[in-house]
Amino acid sequence: MGLVDVRDDGRRRLYRVNAAPLRAVHDWVVGYERLWNERFDLVDDVLDELTRAVSEGSAPSESSTATEEEQGRGD
Repeated sequence: MGLVDVRDDGRRRLYRVNAAPLRAVHDWVVGYERLWNERFDLVDDVLDELTRAVSEGSAPSESSTATEEEQGRGD
C-alpha cells in the first residue's frame, strides 16, 4: 500500500491518503525537531543578551562571549 490510494468511481477519481507510510518519516524528523529547537533556544538566549547589552550601552561580558575552548583553558 502506497502513500495515496486512487479509486475510480465512474467519471471521478477518488484519492485517499494513507498516513501509515508517513509514520516512519515523522518519527525520524521528531529527533531533529528537538535538536533544532534546543539550538534555536540557545541562539535566542545569545540574542537577548546582546540586545540587553546594546540597550545598556555596554558590550557583552568577556565570559559570556568566550568560546568553549577559551572557557576550558581557564583564561
